[in-house]
Amino acid sequence: MPQFVDLAAILVALLQLGDLVTTLLALSAGAREANPIVALLMRLLGRVPGLVLVKLIGVGFAWWLWTLGAETELWLLGAVYLWVVVHNLRVWRRYRG
Repeated sequence: MPQFVDLAAILVALLQLGDLVTTLLALSAGAREANPIVALLMRLLGRVPGLVLVKLIGVGFAWWLWTLGAETELWLLGAVYLWVVVHNLRVWRRYRG
């Protein structure tokens, strides 16, 4: 049976993917990226490459937390990204009319 820290790390990785998909949906509907660092990377590298880079950094950070056994921090990070995904979906719905 997997440890809870493993489940938290998997959840964070899946939520990173969810953030990528919902961000692309919102942007395609006319929204703009609210995070200035992510927006800059998207301008410099392109929309998808910039977002993928940020998501890879996020997964790398989650992996690092996992190697430390930082279960609480992973669950908190998962909660943050769950909020981000829900927020992105709300923005997408608002922009698509």
